[in-house]
Amino acid sequence: MYDEIRRSRCAFTEVEAALFQVTFRDAAARLPVVFRSFWHRWDISPQDPCALLVFSETGQPTLRIERGDAGYRIFGLTDRGERLYVDGMPSMTAALRACGLL
Repeated sequence: MYDEIRRSRCAFTEVEAALFQVTFRDAAARLPVVFRSFWHRWDISPQDPCALLVFSETGQPTLRIERGDAGYRIFGLTDRGERLYVDGMPSMTAALRACGLL
């Protein structure tokens, strides 16, 4: 899987994925109980190797974290579309902090 991901110029590295796993656990532990079902698991997007997706317990994507030339962006995903929470942050951690997840 990571061989395919590395082919993209903006793909997440194994180190970034491992860092996000730790960050994911930290954020999950801090979330109020009412929101924990929305923060169940994560994976690299199969359509876009520059995006990490967070999934709910039902398997629905709830959050997308993208890395681009202008930095990190985080979108909330709903049945009605997506909402940009933060844009142009210098790191994934800074982006997660800016939208209140850390």
